[in-house]
Amino acid sequence: MFVKICGLTTEASVTTAVEAGADAIGFVFADSPRQIDCATAQRLRQLIPDGSGSSACFSTRTSRRFVPPSLAD
Repeated sequence: MFVKICGLTTEASVTTAVEAGADAIGFVFADSPRQIDCATAQRLRQLIPDGSGSSACFSTRTSRRFVPPSLAD
């Protein structure tokens, strides 16, 4: 079974998920109470060990902040 835990926003929550055996951690960039910025995601990503994954959740509107317009369409 593959377990991904999404919407984490703090070092404590990422550390807890990793210690509990999560295979991947998801970060939310879409408009949400769990939304984080790139700097926070980069900092939290450093807590995820090699061999574990990470993912990102975008909305169409927020993806335009991260993806060049030529690739977003």
